[in-house]
Amino acid sequence: MNQVATIKRIRRPWVAVVLAILSPIISMLYLGRGKRALMYIVAAIVAAIITNFLQAIGFWPKGEFAQSVSLLNFVWLFGIFDSYEIAKKYGEEFHGAWYSYWYGVAGIGFGLLISIILFRSFLYEPFRIPSGSMMPTLMPGEYIFVNKYIYGLKIPLFNSVIVDVGTPERGDIIVFRSPQDPTIKYVFRVVGMPGDHVGYVNKILYINNNPMVQNVLGPYGDYEPSSSKAISEVREEYLSMAPHKILIRYGVDSINGEVFVPENHYFVLGDNRDASHDSRFWGFVPETNLIGKVALVWWSDQSLRRAWTHVE
Repeated sequence: MNQVATIKRIRRPWVAVVLAILSPIISMLYLGRGKRALMYIVAAIVAAIITNFLQAIGFWPKGEFAQSVSLLNFVWLFGIFDSYEIAKKYGEEFHGAWYSYWYGVAGIGFGLLISIILFRSFLYEPFRIPSGSMMPTLMPGEYIFVNKYIYGLKIPLFNSVIVDVGTPERGDIIVFRSPQDPTIKYVFRVVGMPGDHVGYVNKILYINNNPMVQNVLGPYGDYEPSSSKAISEVREEYLSMAPHKILIRYGVDSINGEVFVPENHYFVLGDNRDASHDSRFWGFVPETNLIGKVALVWWSDQSLRRAWTHVE
């Protein structure tokens, strides 16, 4: 009599633990617990929001130490323990949904990876403000979304435009690759367009020999510490119909000069005019270095009121 061999699909606890170390979500899919995987996705999002909220109001540490005590890590550690306990309860044979087998986990993972790559490559890319060069418009450490399709759809890595949508306008806040080191990304405001004559004299910006109007709003309290301990003044500057705020520091000499902006290049300045390493130091931004336009601040640990705000 011929015997038909049966394949036993076993869910081993050590495999569940290894997968949980990578991500409890993957481990729950392996264990056939789809609803529990969704629960961990929600728990991770809630943990991140609560941690950032507590940091914003001063009840949670910031910096590298904060990463080791984040609520996300508590969710992760619990997920490892949870995965082990669930895997122990299974018998010798396991019959789960399609996503619990290797091809299901791999398919979901591959689909998520492709979705993230497409989203970051063609639509929006998250970016963290590295310095105070754009204060008071953008604060150091804030998280923003960059609109990548507004200046044309580009082939990732090759950076060549496949669909020409538009070009930057004067006053846009852009993210771009440094002309000196393409691995570094900068965020500044466009003030000079191709063909413009740009001048900066005694803290006043001139475009084609016309001074840009500035209205003094008053002193700025939260200035960045510097060797001169200079206090900043907030001014409202008009590059277009919509004004934006800039910082001018007392006791700091302005960087004066005049340039002509070449074709297919842009001249950029930081809104924190006396504490910004911008086009006045290293030159123009080539059009090929553009990444996108800043769309909004999606999180700020400076003030909760700045979260999910549009940027001008």
